[in-house]
This record gives sequence, C-alpha cells and structure tokens, in this order.
Amino acid sequence: MTIRFGTRLLVVLAVATFALAQQPAAVSLVQVLATPERYQGQRVRVEGFLHCEFEDSALYLSKSDGDYLIGRNAIWVSYSAETQKSLHRGSEKLPVNVRCDANRKYVLLEGRFNPNGHGHMDCCSGELEDVTRLMELKRWSE
Repeated sequence: MTIRFGTRLLVVLAVATFALAQQPAAVSLVQVLATPERYQGQRVRVEGFLHCEFEDSALYLSKSDGDYLIGRNAIWVSYSAETQKSLHRGSEKLPVNVRCDANRKYVLLEGRFNPNGHGHMDCCSGELEDVTRLMELKRWSE
C-alpha cells in the first residue's frame, strides 16, 4: 500500500515539476535588456509598450522609447502561428503587425527570448520569438 502511494506521489511531483518548468519566467524587460545572455532560449513573460506597425514590431521599455523609436530599449516581437490567427482582425491579407489591436498600448507578452535576433534592420536589442500570449495591461484605476 505504501509503495503504491509513494509511486503515485512521485508521478504527481514529476508532472508538477514538468508543468512548472514549462511556465515562462516573469522578468522585467530591464533584466532582459541588461543581461540578454541569461535569458537566451528561455520562455519569458515581459511587460512593455508595444508597437505593431509596418517594420516596427517591437516591445519598448516605455511609451517615450516607443515614440522616439529607441531600439536599444526594445526587443523585436514575432508571433506564433496560433497567436497570429487570434490577432486576425478582418483581413487575412494584412500582416499581423498591421492589424494588432494592442498597438501603442502597454502589454504583457510571453515568448522565447533570442538575444541574437534584432528585427528589421537590426533595430532592437534582441527578439521575443514565438509569442504565445499577448494581453493588454489596464491602468490600476480603470
């Protein structure tokens, strides 16, 4: 009886450990920009100011950085196929970055960080690839 319980407990712990390992690390965009090698290939959850525009699909540290296109304070954003479908807003012929409703808003993104990807014309300080979650952030007073 105790062997069965012990075996079941080990299976539950193994599944829980695997599930936790798949969860993205919640990190600050500042941490990712300051130590990109630390997050190489890892799934991360970051927050920032999103641009989803033609040749500017990036997550900026702040609205001001986005307004002035300060790429050193940004990471390029590329979406998973599933996320692209969910962002569809009426015209399949338009690229996902043109029809994103979260354009010029603060958002939370989850994806895999690649410090060697720099986006269009090497404009950014890394890339968030295979983004699987995009959530607009709301002001605390709203």
